[in-house]
Formats: sequence, structure tokens, C-alpha cells
Amino acid sequence: MIDRDNKDLIEEWYDQFSEPIIKYIVLMTKDYQLAEDIMQETFIRAYRTIATYRKEASPKTWLFRIARNLTVDYFRKKKPTIQEMNFFAGYKDTGLGPDDQIYIKEKSQQLTKAIIKR
Repeated sequence: MIDRDNKDLIEEWYDQFSEPIIKYIVLMTKDYQLAEDIMQETFIRAYRTIATYRKEASPKTWLFRIARNLTVDYFRKKKPTIQEMNFFAGYKDTGLGPDDQIYIKEKSQQLTKAIIKR
């Protein structure tokens, strides 16, 4: 049975906080569709566990904590794909230090600019 008061409260929080929460999740995931899924799960989890909300923190803080935990859980559960494993298996350490890498990057940018100007 649906508790009408809790449902209304979650809907009110959704209207108030869904935008900042999805922005927060997008910053962590770099994937808007995944962020939408996690945000939806955030409000579902909030509805299911509203009895644990102690009102010591603001609802926004509580919802952000749920969103953060769900995002971290997603990354913990995510297993590397075969493509990712193959990418890293083919990686070879060039032995270049940070200064060398910066020098090469700057020279590459200069070369690219020179080619574009031609």
C-alpha cells in the first residue's frame, strides 16, 4: 500500500532537488543517461527508506548522500569490459617523465597549428 504523505513528500523533493542531483551524478559518471538512471534510483531508494530519514540533515543532503552511494556502488560493481582489458594489456610504459610528456604535447600542438595554417 502506498503511503500518500511519503509519496507527496518525495515528489516535492524531486521537484526541488532533481536538477542539482543529476548534475552532481553527471560530474561523477560523465554519462548523462547513466546519471538519469542513478537519479531515478536515488528517489526510489529515498521513498523505500524514508523511515530512516532522521531530519538531522536537510533532505537535500540526505538525497545527495543516497545519490553518491548509488554512484559509488555502480562503479564498484562495474567490471572492466574485454575491450578495456585489451586496451590496458597493450599499454607499454614509455619511460617518459612528466616533463618529457609536456614537451612532446607542446611540440605536437605547435606542429598541428603549423599544418592547419598551410
